Amino acid sequence: MTRIFALLLFLMAGTCKASAQCCCSDILVHISLKDLAYVHSEREFEVQALDEHHGSYLSDRDRTDGRLMVRMDVGCGVMERRFTITRSTTGERMELNVLIVGFDGGHPALRVPFLPGRHEVDFTRLRESARALLPKDLLPSDTATSRTVHCGACAVRVDRDSTGVTLEPLNLSEGGCGPGRVRMSGAGLAYCPDGQGAFQANVQASLDRKLGLHARGSVLYHGIASINDSGRFYGRIHHEQTDRVYAMEIALMDGPLWVPARVVDADAPGGEREVSSMVRFTLVAGRVE
Repeated sequence: MTRIFALLLFLMAGTCKASAQCCCSDILVHISLKDLAYVHSEREFEVQALDEHHGSYLSDRDRTDGRLMVRMDVGCGVMERRFTITRSTTGERMELNVLIVGFDGGHPALRVPFLPGRHEVDFTRLRESARALLPKDLLPSDTATSRTVHCGACAVRVDRDSTGVTLEPLNLSEGGCGPGRVRMSGAGLAYCPDGQGAFQANVQASLDRKLGLHARGSVLYHGIASINDSGRFYGRIHHEQTDRVYAMEIALMDGPLWVPARVVDADAPGGEREVSSMVRFTLVAGRVE
């Protein structure tokens, strides 16, 4: 618990001014069914979480407005939430992966269409691109408004009404609203300027200094990370949280600065501004035998 708390303090310093306490926030996800033919009932669809240890997912299927409502639990820190929506009458299946930095506070809602296949949303980048981070940014309005903003490699529609703010990624099927990678993988997405080789070497050198271990063999690790608007890296490795894995996550913070995601902003110097965003990474680290 102490390690998690320490990591969270590092993370919050680069993303928001939230309190590092127990997080009980969630994101309301609207799955639109309006473009589908022959939908007789929302009960044709089943929602299932893919991460049993990553919070609860509650769906409301007793509606007649052509959408599913999924309340997605988000805690604090770097995380990925994954769930599937399956249409029982056709067997069509959609997997939605939402990458986010969770914090103890309000979040805008997310709206996506039911689209068979695997899709990813970098919710942190969308949220910051839309300037929908602070409580004042999420206030409801008696007058419904809609605008479209660019968020690096994609665009997002920002709707505000009496229920609050909802973000709808417009390039979901093309993958443009997903996370970046170590190498430059899309206009405006975060990336490591020295590439995978330098990224790998820097982390390994930091591990050698911190742990003083001579490793034989190797283990392939995968993870996700938040890159804040200054280029600092806060990673989370998808692996059992051993001492070595924790040391690797700390070593990642000591690595080289990344190029943060850039979004179009007419009010910013040069017409662009840098925002926090999410990336996926792969790392080969020595295994002690």
